[in-house]
Amino acid sequence: MAEYRTFYGLLNRLMIEDFLGENDGTEHYLREYASYLDQIKTVQFFVLHFFSDLSNQIEIDVNEDFNYNSVQISTVFYFEDNKSRQMYHIRNLTEYYFLLLHLFVENGYRLCRCQLCGRYFVPKTKKKTLYCDRVLNNGKTCKEFAPKLKHRILANRNEVLKTFDTQRGKMYKRYERTLNTPGTVEKPLSFEEYYDWLEKARTARDNYLEDKISKEEALNIICIE
Repeated sequence: MAEYRTFYGLLNRLMIEDFLGENDGTEHYLREYASYLDQIKTVQFFVLHFFSDLSNQIEIDVNEDFNYNSVQISTVFYFEDNKSRQMYHIRNLTEYYFLLLHLFVENGYRLCRCQLCGRYFVPKTKKKTLYCDRVLNNGKTCKEFAPKLKHRILANRNEVLKTFDTQRGKMYKRYERTLNTPGTVEKPLSFEEYYDWLEKARTARDNYLEDKISKEEALNIICIE
């Protein structure tokens, strides 16, 4: 986790220090650690579904759907530029996701899903926004890179894009089934395996669209059994 997301890895390490202590190699320690990871995945999936409904303007009942009525998070109040401000102190992923959810509900943020990278973002204006400002592997933002792809899509070069979208949905469903009903999945897919594939597939898609690799090379990376 630390290799894929430095921030996530930090919060995971802090949680281990706070609640589990040093790894003594016992079965009890491993069970407690596995229980924590299951809890994190449950919260993460709820936040993802929450974002999906929010971006599609679907009415949300947080009290009914969310399993946590409250999570204790330290808040520091301070003054800056003659204004009262506050800072949150979080030390594990459960606190992070709950805080994220709370802020979205409290502030009534609009949410969009980038049509290039597929990730959620808060638009800067009330106008319809299709792409976010995240920086891709090629150094350009989705907003800068996406318009340049239109002529290629119109030229019927979108087989790789369609395959990427289809495969991403299949891989996510496979990961979700592994989490919820692990005994029924013929080929289980872990959290690390899913995100490792996603990063490689995104890179292959972008490299193909910039003519750095062929269509066949991109599809070979994106399509896995």
